[in-house]
Amino acid sequence: MRIANMFAWVTVCAVVALLVLVGLEAWFLKSEPYRTIWINHWQWLTWLTLFAGAIAATFAALIALVVKLILPLNERLDTKRDMKEDWA
Repeated sequence: MRIANMFAWVTVCAVVALLVLVGLEAWFLKSEPYRTIWINHWQWLTWLTLFAGAIAATFAALIALVVKLILPLNERLDTKRDMKEDWA
């Protein structure tokens, strides 16, 4: 169940990051200097979408790393704290 939750959160965060970056890409392409460049329009769109996907994948990897490494460490510390309270 925990691994399924981890993958669900990673997927949600990657999709949100990708949507935000694609929105930034659309705003960037509407800016004045690039409005007149219709020949390279699809080239810019392709490169920026690939860049957005790479950033989303990086965010997903970082979130998976945090979920996999840091959260279990916090649970172990909570368990040790509970054990100390039981002995007190």
